Amino acid sequence: MTFFFNQHVFVNRENELNAFISLLNHPYRRLFLLPGKQGIGKSWAIRRLNQHCKDTKTVTALIDFNNNSGLTTPKEVIRCIRDNIGGDFDKDIRQTENQIKNDFGPNLPSTSPPADITNKEAATFYGHNSSNSLNLTGDKLKIGGDAFTGNKYEISYYPGNGNVQRQGEVNFRRNVACREALRKLLAEQRLVLFFDHFEKTTEDVANWMHDEILKLILEPSEDYSNLWVVIAGQRVPFEKEADHLRHILHLMEVGPFEKEVVHTYWKEKRKLDSAKLSPSLLWDLCRGKPQDLCLIANNYEISLGR
Repeated sequence: MTFFFNQHVFVNRENELNAFISLLNHPYRRLFLLPGKQGIGKSWAIRRLNQHCKDTKTVTALIDFNNNSGLTTPKEVIRCIRDNIGGDFDKDIRQTENQIKNDFGPNLPSTSPPADITNKEAATFYGHNSSNSLNLTGDKLKIGGDAFTGNKYEISYYPGNGNVQRQGEVNFRRNVACREALRKLLAEQRLVLFFDHFEKTTEDVANWMHDEILKLILEPSEDYSNLWVVIAGQRVPFEKEADHLRHILHLMEVGPFEKEVVHTYWKEKRKLDSAKLSPSLLWDLCRGKPQDLCLIANNYEISLGR
């Protein structure tokens, strides 16, 4: 397998594609990051991998943030995933909403101005017990806005207007339903999610992907062991989080490989500084087989010391 580090381009794309394909069946390699400058073949690889999965009857969803300007919220991204896979997204949402609507108590109190509600108060207020669909642990429940991120939920609140206030509760419930419907979808079948041009996502979508989708990869459970995620872009998640990226690289070292072996490989085989890796690289140490391409990176400085 040949790779030009200076030009940042693929030379033998078919070999590299086959290396990626060989990894899609490996249980411990379910997150693939393809960051790099424009023109190195990231989108090409995404589309070829997507076609390969379809040819082998694997369920896939390809979300290209470059060609769809409407993907500005998590809900629209989930809808796009559902449209790729098939089925009735709105029906899924309605069913999930019906399952969780009883967790809500009376309307929000008519206080002005809006105020934060602590976790304990929020849990008591909504009659929350152990339902995963209303997990209010972590951050406070903030009154105002209609979005949620991770364990932080926000609900629209308009004092003095019961109809709008109830709509705010519906929006909040629908957001939670979107998340639960996606989790249910991912748990039902083997699924490969392809995200291209990640650098063009909105902040809300990027945060949602980090908190919801990548968390399923980094903290895998049996429920989501059949989920694979491939993300390509001029920037990708964990771009500024070296510790997380090192953790991902460590997970990919199923070997496992001793630090000295890794350093020797980079220094002797790739002619790179063994302490910091800043040029484009191939993380091809997985299972000790150099032909297994796991990670293509351009812009990181990563210390491999553990």
